[in-house]
Amino acid sequence: MPSIKDQSTVEAIAVSFCEHRCKSRALQAGGYSKYYSERAGLKLFTNVQLIDAIGAIDEVSQAKSERTVQSIDSMQQAAYDLAMGCKQPSAAVSAGTAIARLYGMDKDAGTGAGDTPEPLSKKQLEVLRKLARAATDTELAGPKLSRA
Repeated sequence: MPSIKDQSTVEAIAVSFCEHRCKSRALQAGGYSKYYSERAGLKLFTNVQLIDAIGAIDEVSQAKSERTVQSIDSMQQAAYDLAMGCKQPSAAVSAGTAIARLYGMDKDAGTGAGDTPEPLSKKQLEVLRKLARAATDTELAGPKLSRA
């Protein structure tokens, strides 16, 4: 079994992870078994050497592609502006959502804000019950016919 202490193993895992963004696949590329890589091996991604190696490869890749948060933000802002100019609100919402996700402000980012509804107060419950009774009474009585 390969050792995470071996620098060649660390490099093989880091390169594979940066290429595919799949932890179990990266561990298999480093020589670990499929069983180990899908279960116990995932803890290896807390190893400082591996974290540093992945970070170094990501920095090089980012420098090559010249993509930064600012450049992606400006691309999404241009998409938003184009969508608004073409009167395409759904495309504008998509671009706005992409910008929000870029900065971690999307509901899917796990912020927890607004995920749980607040319980109703006693006064709100009372009003809702009265409205429900009134609606039920109206439905049971049926339409009122006027005699002319």
